[in-house]
Amino acid sequence: MREIKFRAWEIKENKMWDVFRLDFSPDQYKPHTIIVGTANEGSMLSKPLHNLSCDSPDFILMQYTGLKDKNGVEAYHKDICIGNWPYADKCLIEWDDKRCGFYFRPIKPDGTFGKAAYDKGYKLNAYKYEIIGNEPENPELLTGI
Repeated sequence: MREIKFRAWEIKENKMWDVFRLDFSPDQYKPHTIIVGTANEGSMLSKPLHNLSCDSPDFILMQYTGLKDKNGVEAYHKDICIGNWPYADKCLIEWDDKRCGFYFRPIKPDGTFGKAAYDKGYKLNAYKYEIIGNEPENPELLTGI
């Protein structure tokens, strides 16, 4: 069984936070509060979440995939990876609601996206890859291979 955990990018502050808790209303299936902080600073912050969307107005919520790259770095939704895949040198880890799973989304040299890796039969952990950043903190990595 994989560990379930999240991190959150606070858009206004340009800061990555560890998520300590998501609070849900008893009558709704969406969180109303996200409790974040950094483990090394010991700080805690409470911010409202407007809905369960990963692209809420205040935060981008990113879930841990349960996998690690070749260097032991935890792989999260929205991470950017480099590797030796037959279809791309650089990929973005994405979530697909229809297939209920994470996949590699190939990044072309011009910054556009190629066909999803699962459509070509590749699994998220099928190749050795290295995480080089993530989309919210390092958008410049989406271009130029």
